[in-house]
This record gives sequence, C-alpha cells and structure tokens, in this order.
Amino acid sequence: MSTPRLSIAFVQHQVAKAFGIDPRMMTSSQRAKKLARPRQVAMWIVARIMPSLSMPQIGRAFGNRDHTTVIHGVRKIEEMRGNDPAFAELVDGLRLSIVQQVTAQIGADQLAAERMAVCVADAFEVAALTLARTDPEAAMRAFAPLAQALLGGSSLQSEEAMPCG
Repeated sequence: MSTPRLSIAFVQHQVAKAFGIDPRMMTSSQRAKKLARPRQVAMWIVARIMPSLSMPQIGRAFGNRDHTTVIHGVRKIEEMRGNDPAFAELVDGLRLSIVQQVTAQIGADQLAAERMAVCVADAFEVAALTLARTDPEAAMRAFAPLAQALLGGSSLQSEEAMPCG
C-alpha cells in the first residue's frame, strides 16, 4: 500500500473518520454542531500542517466557505484546546497521527525531528501568547528574532539572539 499524500481531502477524511461522520460532511452546508466541530478541527489541522495555504484556499476546500469562517474555526479550536486539556490531547493526537501517516516512508530521524518540531512550535506558541498577554514588549523582544529568522530575514546564530545558550 502506498503512503498517503498530504492533502486537504486526506485531512478531511481522517478527521471525519475520527469523529464518526461521513467525509462528505466536511464540505456540506449543514451547520449542526456534530458536523461543524469536526469541520473546524480539520480546518485547524490543515492550517497548522499546510501553512502555505491561505485561509481562502482552505475555505474553498471546505464547501466554498468564506475565509472568515476558517479563521473563526481555527480560533475556536485554539480556544477549546486552551480550555480543555482532553480536547487538546484529542486534536493534537489526531494532527500527529495524520502527519505520521503521511510521513510513514520518511526516515526515522526526519520523523522524530518533525515530531519534536511540532512540540517545540506548540510550546513556543503557548509561551509567546502567554507572555504577550502579560508583557507585549517582552514578547516582542523574546520572539521577534525567532519569527524574523523563520521568515528568512536573519540568523539566530549569535549569542545575543539566543540568550539561553
């Protein structure tokens, strides 16, 4: 059997299967909570593991939904993850499962690095948001160099940029 290809349709199918709904409901116009929540989870996963896609592109793949619907869905899942550890574990596990299925043929070192990168990225996200709530200026000082380096604007090789070592 061949390795699944990462696509929005693959994510939709995996999330639908996990929530026990028909995959066609991911693009349905129905708005019942039992359908909307899995759809929002799938949007969140797509936004996280396929960052090159725009919100309008994601919306089109979910039944021609407006980009603001995608933004709302992603924010809703972020909020729920922050308020419900069991839900966070469920969606994070689902995201990891999807990544693992797609990367099954990639070497063990690369897969381990990807897992670690996802965990580190999540930890940085939580730290940045927490710090930004209490001290936005400190958050900018702490995380702007990292964001700039990730966007290709600079290097984090100097000790000044990496105060932790």
